[in-house]
Amino acid sequence: MRLQHLLFSLLPVFVMSGYAQTTPSSGTAARTTTTTPSSSGAAPPTTTTTAPAGTAAPTNTTQTPSAEPGIAGRFAPGSSLTVPAPKNATPTVTIVPIDNSQKSFEITGKQDEHGITLTLPATIETGNYYFKISTGNVPGSIDVEQDNVSLSSVHPTTAYGAGEKNAFDFILMGSNFSTNPDNDHVLVDDGDIVESRGQSADDCTRKKGCCLWAKDSHQLQVMNFKPAPHEGIAKVAVRVGEGKPSGTQQIVFARVSGAFVFLASAAATALLFWIVTTIVRSGLANKSVGVKKLQLWQIFVFDPETNSYSLSKFQLLLFSITFIFGYLYVLLSTWLVQWQFLLPDVPNTMSGLLGISAGTTIAAAGLSAARGAKGAGLQTPTGADLISSGGVVIPERFQFFVWTIVACAGFIVLLVGQDPATVNKFPDIPSGLLYVMGVSAAGYLGGKAARKPGPVLELIGIESKTSSAARFVLTVQGHNLDAKGRFFVDDQELGILTEQEKKDLGVKPDQNLTETTPEVGAADTNFCNQLKITIPASKMDLSRGSHTFRIVNRDGQFADLRFKANAPVIKAVYELKDPPQEVAGDVKPLPASQKVNAVILGTNLPLDATVSWQRQNDQDFTDLDKPQNTDTAGGTKLIVAIKDTGPAGTGVLKLTTSTGDVVTVEVKVAGTTDSGTSKPAVSAAQQDTSTQQTTSDTAQGNAAPNRPGTGAEPAGS
Repeated sequence: MRLQHLLFSLLPVFVMSGYAQTTPSSGTAARTTTTTPSSSGAAPPTTTTTAPAGTAAPTNTTQTPSAEPGIAGRFAPGSSLTVPAPKNATPTVTIVPIDNSQKSFEITGKQDEHGITLTLPATIETGNYYFKISTGNVPGSIDVEQDNVSLSSVHPTTAYGAGEKNAFDFILMGSNFSTNPDNDHVLVDDGDIVESRGQSADDCTRKKGCCLWAKDSHQLQVMNFKPAPHEGIAKVAVRVGEGKPSGTQQIVFARVSGAFVFLASAAATALLFWIVTTIVRSGLANKSVGVKKLQLWQIFVFDPETNSYSLSKFQLLLFSITFIFGYLYVLLSTWLVQWQFLLPDVPNTMSGLLGISAGTTIAAAGLSAARGAKGAGLQTPTGADLISSGGVVIPERFQFFVWTIVACAGFIVLLVGQDPATVNKFPDIPSGLLYVMGVSAAGYLGGKAARKPGPVLELIGIESKTSSAARFVLTVQGHNLDAKGRFFVDDQELGILTEQEKKDLGVKPDQNLTETTPEVGAADTNFCNQLKITIPASKMDLSRGSHTFRIVNRDGQFADLRFKANAPVIKAVYELKDPPQEVAGDVKPLPASQKVNAVILGTNLPLDATVSWQRQNDQDFTDLDKPQNTDTAGGTKLIVAIKDTGPAGTGVLKLTTSTGDVVTVEVKVAGTTDSGTSKPAVSAAQQDTSTQQTTSDTAQGNAAPNRPGTGAEPAGS
């Protein structure tokens, strides 16, 4: 067995030794058989070259002739080679294409003992060539082949329509392109798109179809390419001749621009918001606070209990609009730019952010219902309501508001900053930012739970008494009214009365002139829902004009409300040319669908009032021309021109004073066969000469006030 193993081990040695004796050595020159063309050069030379055994084919770009003069091999444009030539030959070499597809050309090289060394032009086309020297044809031929074509980038990565309608221009950058565009091919999704070729950009503009021109071996430009059916994301490659194509690069053919996607997303978001506001318009279109009419968008963040803006509602609205806009932006980018008809995914962080916002709104409403609303502040809502409570800036509300703006603005900037050709999802919201937003919401709710609610004013009545000394009694109704707070009328504080003032009023020195009605279940035992405050007439005259009452609780939160002693009253409305025999008698209806000069009869009717008319079945009021006053006493009769009374039925006339008082009255409108009387909506029949009762601005007009025990919606501020 050992002998057998030895024999089998030596066998390969003897076999290889015998093979080596019958094979030329590695240094033996190759045998070349050359067929030389005739002197006319009509037929190309053919050279058969046998490489020495064990010798690899040459890979460098410089060829040295063998012992038998001739040349062969593969060369790239711009490479150097040596053409075998006798010493008496001139250094000028003629390069001739074998297939006669191109013209021959001459190159002057450098001659030495090995032959003529020359450099192939960088612009030489691929193909087979043979050489001529002054002494005749050089045996053999060469193959000119490009190095591997490389496509490094496409500019722009997102192409938008230019030139011809729905046509696109783009530039391809790489290496080893042919400078003759006839040899270059541009492949989009593996299909050749080139229809014509030019020598420059101007040349391509005069050609039809997709045109290609080569700036150099590193840059090609495609013009007027119509991408259908390749719209959206496509793969582009370059091939030279019949060689191997380059690697692919991504390009997006988009019919719409990024600006169009942004504007379309904003328009779609506005359209959705308009649809929602249209749905609620019928019930909320006439919502107003005093003389100020609220816009529809304001209603979504308005807190009716405090007549102020709610921060939690504002955040939920802003987050919702931001989310809707963002989703539409990604959706339209995917559909219109990328032509990928998919619904974008929503990251968990965005769901968490919306959850925080919605949860904060619900929790804020619950806290308001349990502990009481924030302070109302000024009578009409302002932007300051978002960071303040009852006119006092609250730190946790401020930081909550700022973080809301930062989060929404940052999200929009990151989203629209992305290329519509590549965006396919929402920007990732860092978990740290999500944590900060949660902490901010917790701080806002914690402050709301820890702080006392603020004063909210609903109604103010004024009573004039003259039994002893003249005085006025203000009856103030609302919530969270601090009995130990401070009271102001027209910025004048109602301080403590002196003993003499109390004596003049006929009250005892220790008698409290502020009567309180405690509020059951309030957060503070000093909170009341009604105050009766006695004010000596010697301090101020409240018998006429409009005034503003303010209460300031001990923590600084305040609330304002305007009131008026002599509110306007409308007794009747009738046509000027057809007055009633008596005011208390029958009042004829206004004629339908006609222009009518109408008389408004009543008391305290100011000449500078604004009068509006609402026709039967209309939702909105139409302002009338400035009224005229014909009575000598003043304030009892106004004349207005109604341009169109509208169809038969019931119209509504509204009178708004410059101080914010609003009075509405229903007016019968009938045809020639109808009859009826106008029905005033506000009556003065119960007025008394010694006692005048009026309500605050918010209790007048079409909007009913929130009164204690009516179950008003809790504020979500």
